[in-house]
Amino acid sequence: MNVALAVVFVVCALNPAAAAASLAGQPVPRAALGIGAAVAICAYLLATATRTRLLEALAVEPATFLVAAGAIVAASSAGVIIGRPAYGPVEWRNRASQLVPLAVPLLLAPAPLAATIAAALHASAPAAATGAVVAVVAAVALIAARTGRHALTLGWAARLLAALALVIAAGVIVDGIRTI
Repeated sequence: MNVALAVVFVVCALNPAAAAASLAGQPVPRAALGIGAAVAICAYLLATATRTRLLEALAVEPATFLVAAGAIVAASSAGVIIGRPAYGPVEWRNRASQLVPLAVPLLLAPAPLAATIAAALHASAPAAATGAVVAVVAAVALIAARTGRHALTLGWAARLLAALALVIAAGVIVDGIRTI
């Protein structure tokens, strides 16, 4: 996996269009966007920086993780392609409610986290970190734009990004299996 493909893989795994479509039409407080983005970016950077220690702590070989990460991204992407429902009305009452569902699971989810670690292992840590930051910023920008009237376009863009993530995930799985 080259550096550009690693960035694309992480962006497609997070799928900014799907994140925005999940909250389409709902007003999201700016503070919630900032908190959610900060939490997600910090988690991705931490995962990128500690990828080898994390895998050692879990007693997982890098090639095995590539297979698992590819499977996680593929399953998540299949869910987007099939069409998962958007979130119902979200009440932004306090700081805790600003983390869910914005930071977790929209901006910080298992699939993009696995893709970030896999890209850091397979390509480079800076590429993985760049992909994660770009994806979070794009998702926050789309959510802040209140793209409710463009829900159909977001839905199709989300499916397209998910299909691309699925194809790249299949390649990651194959690379992991070859290495094992």
